[in-house]
Amino acid sequence: MELLNDSGEVSNWAVGAVQQMLSSGIVIGDNAGNFRPHQTATRAEMVIMLSRLLGKLGYM
Repeated sequence: MELLNDSGEVSNWAVGAVQQMLSSGIVIGDNAGNFRPHQTATRAEMVIMLSRLLGKLGYM
């Protein structure tokens, strides 16, 4: 997972899921190119990810 500056900080058990979310465009990282795996996502970030997911599934 080389797409993000802090990709080495993603826990081993989560690497596959994070790669899937990145490749599908649901997660793109922040403006600085970081995923911030040890920080809590904000409500706004969750709404954006959920909106992208629902769009990919054809619900939006």
